[in-house]
Amino acid sequence: MTDDARIVAAALRVRGTVQGVGFRPFVHRVALAYGLAGWVRNTDAGVSIHVEGRQGDVEQCLHALRTQAPAAAVVAHLDVDWVSPAHCRGFVIHESSPGGSSTTRISPDLATCAACLRELQDPADARFGYPYINCTDCGPRYSIITGLPYDRGATTMAPWAMDARCRAEYVDPSNRRFHAQPLACPTCGPHYALVHDHARIEGALEVVETAVALLRAGRILAVKGIGGYHLSCDARNAAAVRALRERKFRKEKPFAMMVRDLEVAAGLASLGEDDVALLQGVARPIVLVPARVVLEGVAPDTGELGLMLPYAPLHHLLFAAGAPDALVMTSAN
Repeated sequence: MTDDARIVAAALRVRGTVQGVGFRPFVHRVALAYGLAGWVRNTDAGVSIHVEGRQGDVEQCLHALRTQAPAAAVVAHLDVDWVSPAHCRGFVIHESSPGGSSTTRISPDLATCAACLRELQDPADARFGYPYINCTDCGPRYSIITGLPYDRGATTMAPWAMDARCRAEYVDPSNRRFHAQPLACPTCGPHYALVHDHARIEGALEVVETAVALLRAGRILAVKGIGGYHLSCDARNAAAVRALRERKFRKEKPFAMMVRDLEVAAGLASLGEDDVALLQGVARPIVLVPARVVLEGVAPDTGELGLMLPYAPLHHLLFAAGAPDALVMTSAN
């Protein structure tokens, strides 16, 4: 028997940003691709893995884990101990193992991915127009965590039980929502509501349409994204911007803006390749860029604008429903 064909086992400890980024489903797919048995679980320190099979396959698996991790993952350390085979059958994702000191890094919130955005905009999809759509590649992470390891029960999603369809996606290794902890749909909840003039408006479509009408009328809204609230108004409406400054007691400090898309951004500011890459990045940062136009009251006494692109499903829904193409988005603290 050649060394490559010899049956071996490896115990792996992975540290870094490896929870909340689809890392366990990734490990599951890699192990199955190389015909390996074993298990993977979250721990307080990161991710623990046991793989066993032919030595050549195990070594290829280790290489894939180091070089092909999900885009949002950061593998800071991957420690390998060669151990005796446990004669596992198949490869499974075990329940998380709490206990010990919490040293793992948690992923930041991730902007809506292209696949979820397509579903959000598809009238035939079950999550059409659903503002909480997400998968293992996008959605809330850090903002919803209440404890470690990262599992649904240790997030603010714990009160919402999955329905049969979501549960089927959650346990299907071929589905991109496999072990997506914030998994949700219109049946499961949660749901958005709009409180306006002492009335509570519910229903995603009515909430979005009413919010758009208010923004277009020059009103100021508190808009909940993934991680908190922004105070928002039409950036091209000088009266609305002035009213927002008065309410925040913020006389001169520039406001950041969220724009509908890159085309709008390019009309407002000069964008370089690096600026475009940052704007489109999964972190969706506010990017300071040289201004092309002057928007009264938005960024006084400066030649730059702070721009960002939509990052939450609700933002995309607002712009698609006709919200002003440039919105002031300032923290509601």
